[in-house]
Amino acid sequence: MSAMKRTVSGDAASPLADQPTAPSFAPGYLALVLLGTAVPLYYIAQFFSQPSPGAVQVAAGHNPVALVFIADVFISTVVFWVFLAAEQQRQAIAKPWLVATIVANVCIGLSAALPLFLYVRSHRDR
Repeated sequence: MSAMKRTVSGDAASPLADQPTAPSFAPGYLALVLLGTAVPLYYIAQFFSQPSPGAVQVAAGHNPVALVFIADVFISTVVFWVFLAAEQQRQAIAKPWLVATIVANVCIGLSAALPLFLYVRSHRDR
């Protein structure tokens, strides 16, 4: 028997036949989902615990540096949604997971949604 791994089709001459299987990063993605959820929720809780949370919104709107971060996150979210749509068509990811990823993006942020999507996709690839 050959020392090379056989592909699904049994073709040992395939260039991918002798490459080792990549390790699963699913546990790392799951840890990043938890971190990407906990950190924003901590700051959201601080924001709503202030006596006048509307003052922070006004201050962020007048700060050019804050506007750069707001624009960056908005554009990154739009790009992520386009990527989600393309990946859903390409890999046929279940719609409930797609909806969960979008809800995480809207309610928490990209820091939770992106690792959640990568976690789901890593399970899909197995």
